[in-house]
Amino acid sequence: MMFVATVANAQVAAKPLAEGRLCAYADVVGVWDSKVVSAEEAGVERFAAAFPRDYMRFKPDGEMMYIASNNEIASVPEVHARLDAADSADGATYNAAMVAEGVLILFQNGNPFQGFTCTVVEPRDGRAVTIFSELEGMPALHRVQFKLD
Repeated sequence: MMFVATVANAQVAAKPLAEGRLCAYADVVGVWDSKVVSAEEAGVERFAAAFPRDYMRFKPDGEMMYIASNNEIASVPEVHARLDAADSADGATYNAAMVAEGVLILFQNGNPFQGFTCTVVEPRDGRAVTIFSELEGMPALHRVQFKLD
């Protein structure tokens, strides 16, 4: 409940990694191939081991969608198709917002359920990169995302 109250009042602060800067929402708009680098919660570690790849899509209007996969999806159109299929099948609405500089909150049916410090780092292999890491007081999670589109 504290997380919800904190998010509602935007009283969370993000610290960028030494290698980058805090994200603005425009930095995350697009489709991302994401990898969990570390997770310090047993359930998250097991899930990441079973599904080492995941894909996220952030739209300019705040709509977002996520899918997990145990292998790489071959093309960006296929990623979009799978995200669309998951979105129509799950019965939930997902949105994302930067509630403070570098603080990305994901919402399910209007309720906050996950939050990250979002850091933009130098492009790697010619692709934009963001790094999501946990907010203070949340389970430790470190995720590196490579932009696909």
